Amino acid sequence: MAFNYDPLDSESYEIRVLTIFPGAPESDMKCTMEITSLINPISYAALSYCWGDPAITTDILVNGTKTAVTYNLADALQHLRKLGVRKIWADALCINQEDRQEKSLQIRNMRSIYSRAEVCYAWLGREKVDDDESSTIIGFLESLLDSGGGTRLAQVPHTCIAIASIPKERPQQQNGQPRHESCRSCILEHHFQGLQRILQRQYWKRRWIIQETSASYRQVILANEKSISLKKMEQAINLCQQSGYWSPDINMAYSWFKMVTKFRRRYQKNVKLSLIHAIKLSQDFESTDQRDAVFSLLGLCHDGLDLVPMPNYVQSIETILIDLTRALIRKQGYLDFILIQGRDQKNRTSSKVLPSWVPNWLDRDLPSKAFDLAETSAGSTESRFCLGDSISRDMSLGHGKTLPVQGVAVGKILAMTTSTDSMVTAHHRGTQSSNSLLPDPPFRYYYGNLQVLTALLACFTLDQEGQHHWFQERRPLKDRADAIYSRFQWQLFCTRSMGLVSSRLNRDIDKSTESVSESRKNFQNWLETNSTFEIQGQTLDSWTKERIPLWAPLHTFHPSMILVFASALVIILFVTITLLLPVLKPTVAWTPIILLGIALVELGVILGMLCTAYTIIYKSAIAASKRLWRDWKPLTEPGKRLIVADKGFLGMADDRAQEGDMLFFLVGCSEPAILRQVAKGKSLRRGRRSYEVVGRCYVHISPEDEEEYLGPRTKTDPNYDWRKWEWMCEAAIEEIVLV
Repeated sequence: MAFNYDPLDSESYEIRVLTIFPGAPESDMKCTMEITSLINPISYAALSYCWGDPAITTDILVNGTKTAVTYNLADALQHLRKLGVRKIWADALCINQEDRQEKSLQIRNMRSIYSRAEVCYAWLGREKVDDDESSTIIGFLESLLDSGGGTRLAQVPHTCIAIASIPKERPQQQNGQPRHESCRSCILEHHFQGLQRILQRQYWKRRWIIQETSASYRQVILANEKSISLKKMEQAINLCQQSGYWSPDINMAYSWFKMVTKFRRRYQKNVKLSLIHAIKLSQDFESTDQRDAVFSLLGLCHDGLDLVPMPNYVQSIETILIDLTRALIRKQGYLDFILIQGRDQKNRTSSKVLPSWVPNWLDRDLPSKAFDLAETSAGSTESRFCLGDSISRDMSLGHGKTLPVQGVAVGKILAMTTSTDSMVTAHHRGTQSSNSLLPDPPFRYYYGNLQVLTALLACFTLDQEGQHHWFQERRPLKDRADAIYSRFQWQLFCTRSMGLVSSRLNRDIDKSTESVSESRKNFQNWLETNSTFEIQGQTLDSWTKERIPLWAPLHTFHPSMILVFASALVIILFVTITLLLPVLKPTVAWTPIILLGIALVELGVILGMLCTAYTIIYKSAIAASKRLWRDWKPLTEPGKRLIVADKGFLGMADDRAQEGDMLFFLVGCSEPAILRQVAKGKSLRRGRRSYEVVGRCYVHISPEDEEEYLGPRTKTDPNYDWRKWEWMCEAAIEEIVLV
C-alpha cells in the first residue's frame, strides 16, 4: 500500500519532513510525515545518499502505512535512529515521486532545503563485504588530525618480510585486516587501500551530491558506525597526499571527492558559477535521469533559473537542451558556440534527436571551446562579428527545433582534400576531388604566387581553437618585412623546396624529439595523398615546391613608397655633402672622389641595415618553423580539410564538410559557418531556405579586404580594385532557418 501524500502549497514553499520514532536497532522503522514551510521551518536535518537499486526494496511504516523504500535508504534511516536524529528530510520519501509537477517545483527549492537544514548527513552506504573497514578508515583519518600526520604517514620498511621479496599487491585476509598486523608498513598500506575503496564508492559519483554538499551549512559523513565531518575528512586526506603510500590509483579515486569539495568552496565563497561551466565540470558524475545533469546544478549557478526558468520532468532531455541553447544565444548575443560540435554530430544529425544547431552539452567529447564561447558575452569578446553586429535582443529566435538567423552566402565548397586525420594513420587516397583537376573558378581571387602561398600557410597552421599557431597575417602584405617573413615561413614549412636552408633545418629537426620527426613525415604523406589537388591552375605538389626569389617582395611596394625612399636618399646625401665639404675644403680634383666615397658609405650602411633586418626575420622564421613542427600533431586533431570555394579563395574546413556545402557569414558569428541545405521538400514556409549546421570554417582573405568587408563598407580608396569583392560587398543579407 502506497503512502497517500497531502498536496504542498508552492507559494508558501512547503516541504515534508520525516519524524523518526525511537526503537531497537533491528526493530521496524516507524515514522510520521509532517509539512513545514521553508519561510519559517522547524529544525530538521537533510539526508544525502544514493538511492540504490529501485527494484530491491523493503517496507517501513509512514503514518501507519507500509511504504516501499530502497535498502540503502532504509539502512540510512536505521543509522540515523541510532544517532538520535528525529527530524530528517529525504527526497525519495518527502517528495511525491509520482507527481511530476511537484518534483519540478521542489527542484527550485532544493538549494534552500539543504541550506536551511541544521546539518546534512551524507550516508556512504554499506559495502557488500567487510563494512567494518569503513569504520576503521574513518577512525584512521581522525587519528591523523589528532597527531598532525607527519611521522605517522612516513614510509617505513616492512618488518614482516625481506624488502626484496615484497609483492606489488599484498594479499589481504578475508576479515579485511592487514596481512601482518604487527608490521607498521602493512597497516599503512591497508589503510590507504581502504581509503581508496571509500573514495570509489558510488556516492561520490552521484551528481546531485554536488548541490547537496555545496548548499549545506555543515555536512557529516556517515560510514557504518563511524562519522566524520566533511571538513575534517578533507583535511585528513590532504595529509595523506603527502605520504609515500599515496598512489596514482588513490589519486584517481580522489578526483570525484576533490571536485565535490571544489564546488562547495566556490559556493561558500560566493564565487559566481555559470550553468554551462558547472555542466562542464560535472561531466564525469552520474545520474539516473539525464535531465538531472542540468536540474541538479541549477541552485548553484547564478544564471541557472535564467537559462532554465521552469525545470520540469515533463520535458525530454532533448527539449531541455534546445531551450538551454536558445536561452544562451539570447543571453550572450552571438552564435559562435553552435558551430562547435562533438564527435556524435554525424549520428545525431542523421537520427534527428537534436537539431544540428544545438551542441550536446552532455557529450564528454564536446570541445572545451564550445563551453568557453557559451560563457562569453558579446560585449566582452574580442572577436569581430562577420557582419559587424551581434544578435539583437529583439530578434525572434523561433521556437521548437528551428532557429531563424540572418546571413550572407559567400561561397560554395567546390573541392576539398582528404582529412588531416589521415596524417596520423597510413596515408590513403580519398574520394574527394583531390585526385582530379578542378574546373577554373569564376575568377582567380589571389593575385600572384605570394598571396596563394600566404593563404596556404595560414590554412595549414590553423589550430583547434581557430587561431593561427604562429602565422602573423594581420599586417598588410604591402609591408616589406611581412612579405619577406611570409616567404621564409612557407619555404621553411615545406622544407623539401629549399636548398641549404632546407638541409640545415632538416639537421636541426632530426636532432629534435621523435614526435617532431613523425609530424613532418605524416605531413609529407598527406601532401603525397593530395598532390594533384589543384589551386589556381597549379597542383598542391607544385605549390609546395614553389620558390620565391629574394626580390619578389619588391613588387609589393607602392610606386609612391619607392619615390619617397629615393627622395630620402637624395636628401640625406645632399645634407651630408653640405655639412662635410666646408669642413674638408677639398680641391676641385678630389671633390668627386669624396662625394663618391660618401655615397658608397651611405649605401653600405643602408645595405647593412637591410641585411640585419633580413637576418632577424630569417632566424625568427626558422624558430617559428621548429615550434610548428613540434606541435603539429595536436593541430591536426580533430581533422580539417583544405577547401577551394567557387569564388576562388582557400580555406580550412571541419572534417564533416562535403563538396557543395555553403559558406555563410552569419549575424552574430565571428567566423564563417559551414551549412548544408536540406532537401527542397523540407523547406519551410515564407520562402526561407533551411540548412543544417556542419561546423566552422576559416577562409583566407587579405587584411585589406577583410577590413572593407567585415568593417565599414565604404569605398574611400579610389585606387582600390573593388571588382574582386563586388560579389561579396553587394550580397544581400538573407533570412535562413537552421534545423
